[in-house]
Amino acid sequence: MKENNNGQLIMSAMRRMKNIKLTKICDELPEGETMLLNTISMLEMKNDKAAVSEIVPLIHMHATAVSRLMKNLEDKGIIVRSIDPNNHRNIIVSTTEKGKEVNKKNHEKIKRFWENVFQKIPDDDISELVRVWNEVMDVMEENLKEYDKDR
Repeated sequence: MKENNNGQLIMSAMRRMKNIKLTKICDELPEGETMLLNTISMLEMKNDKAAVSEIVPLIHMHATAVSRLMKNLEDKGIIVRSIDPNNHRNIIVSTTEKGKEVNKKNHEKIKRFWENVFQKIPDDDISELVRVWNEVMDVMEENLKEYDKDR
């Protein structure tokens, strides 16, 4: 009987997707700085501010590496750091106008990249991919609920 290796195939595809570094498209900054700028911008949109304590777990880097990248971005005039007026133990990071412009350019480049990719794939295939992927995610979420119940 043939062994079902669908899980391995999916995990392999997911690893391949994860290894595609879209930050290569964003050529104004090195990869780490690009990722940090994007994380800060996302937190600003979500919370109106970005605390250093929120950034470190999101970016999956060691705190010293994040601090070094912040210094680089600060030296380039892309971010500013300040003390949180509501809690003097917290440091707040904000994008400058230059930082907002760099981040906007990055998003435009990535948007064009995806448009070019999807232009080469038939709409029906994209619709089917989205349908199947959502089905997989639904099953995964359901299985995780069952897993949580058993704990």
